[in-house]
Amino acid sequence: MIPFDSPDYCLRRIDLSAAGAVQTLCETCADFFWLVEGQAAAPGVGPDIFKSLPPGRLCEDKFVCGLFNRQEDLQGVLEGVRHYPDEGTWWIGLLMLAPAARRQGLGRKIVEGFFEFVRRAGGKAVQLGVVEDNRDGYRFWRRMGFEPLRVTGPRIFGAKLQVVHVLKHNLEP
Repeated sequence: MIPFDSPDYCLRRIDLSAAGAVQTLCETCADFFWLVEGQAAAPGVGPDIFKSLPPGRLCEDKFVCGLFNRQEDLQGVLEGVRHYPDEGTWWIGLLMLAPAARRQGLGRKIVEGFFEFVRRAGGKAVQLGVVEDNRDGYRFWRRMGFEPLRVTGPRIFGAKLQVVHVLKHNLEP
């Protein structure tokens, strides 16, 4: 699985049985949903994180990992899809951390572990989209080595119309 080293947290793959915990995390991360969607997390967003797929991808192409503290409380989630938008490229659809887990370097560790996981699986690059209003997120992804690829939209996210910055990180062999 994704390499991750922390004395206080563990990262492991989760499935639809964790949808309730993911829903609670989404509600805890209200600031993220207001920033991106202009509204609170929708009631079915937890299960949707496991079920939504881009065109041409199957359930087995999706990876959802949960970040758990020592008390086994879900503190974060990473959602990724392999071979999207093309063969050899992986897509990060979501990286979200609970407010209590932010600013500890956990996001960086998760992403670096994901890079290693993708490399081991033969992936050549990772892409993602950041909505224009998420300036802190954009800066984080740039620090992680992502480069601007294109700008899309505007498109609807919840109650907001957002431009999306698509970023790409080429993985070294």
